[in-house]
Amino acid sequence: MNEKKKESAENSEVCIEIGRRLAELRKAKGLTQVQFAEVSGVSSTYIARIEKGHHSPSVEMLQRLLTPLGAKIRIIEE
Repeated sequence: MNEKKKESAENSEVCIEIGRRLAELRKAKGLTQVQFAEVSGVSSTYIARIEKGHHSPSVEMLQRLLTPLGAKIRIIEE
């Protein structure tokens, strides 16, 4: 696999994992996507796209989404 395809595949996996974890945290708080969107100040369509792994939020946006869930970004090291 060439480097661009490999990078794209890795980015896709990261997007999917971010979306999966965000949905998990949202559900643990008992929030629907619509409720979560309201407390986060973004659209429910945007939340759905992130949770499905179709969009990767910026670090700033991710922090904005995590705040109402009481979660923080953790840096992962090898």
